[in-house]
Amino acid sequence: TTDPEAALKGSIIPLGYKGYGIAFIVEILSGTLSGGPFGPGVGELYRSERPQEVCHLFGALAIEAFIPAQVFKQRVDQLIREVRAMPKVPGVEKIYFPGEIEWEKAGARSEQGIPLSEAVYQELSRLGEECGLTLAIF
Repeated sequence: TTDPEAALKGSIIPLGYKGYGIAFIVEILSGTLSGGPFGPGVGELYRSERPQEVCHLFGALAIEAFIPAQVFKQRVDQLIREVRAMPKVPGVEKIYFPGEIEWEKAGARSEQGIPLSEAVYQELSRLGEECGLTLAIF
């Protein structure tokens, strides 16, 4: 959905056996094993007055213990190419991977600057004047 209200009424449902299995393992490791809430015990992110008390799990794998790093990189590149080659729904030009949109935006912002609405620009100008500063635009 693109409707945030509808999204808040639902939940993220992993698709396929791999997605479900990975999600379940992550739930076990980051919720039950760490002593934090899990499943329906995790509070609502935006509508709850109480702290979520969410726990985390951090892990690292030695890729070389499984496969040579260069082979791993080649296989990941192949996987990315294959996923990108999948048919897209009408109106979708590119399949993005986690963090890719943010990476592209960071690059564009570094080159072109950060866009500000007129209201934010005016507020920053006002605050700058109160502090004796001049707003510089590059």
